[in-house]
Amino acid sequence: MALFTAEYIPMMSCMAKAAGVAINKNQNVLTTLSTMVNVCMKMIKNRRFGNPETNLLCARAMTGSIVLFDHVDQLGAFHKRSPILLKQCIQVLKKELAKERSLTSLLNAMHYSTKHFRDASPDIQALFD
Repeated sequence: MALFTAEYIPMMSCMAKAAGVAINKNQNVLTTLSTMVNVCMKMIKNRRFGNPETNLLCARAMTGSIVLFDHVDQLGAFHKRSPILLKQCIQVLKKELAKERSLTSLLNAMHYSTKHFRDASPDIQALFD
């Protein structure tokens, strides 16, 4: 019975609740998350770090921030007016981390761990195929 009443992603649910409380106090939390995503994407794209482990850390931070943003923003990360450059993020992940084994898990996290993926445009959804 406990399996059916448990939360889908307990850690993300806890982080989303904490971020929701923080957003009620300060609206800049959403701006900070979207900035984090876009900065990580640009660092990976511009090959800022020579160490592949550091690039992978940036990719993980970017993906986690996208998922968290999607959970706490009313319109989500996949909305047209989202401050996140989502299409570029996905393209950078596919291009720069093509040889990494964790690429699939990062894309799956964005696909299956977000609330608003179904609201994404067909162009964005096609990038996950």
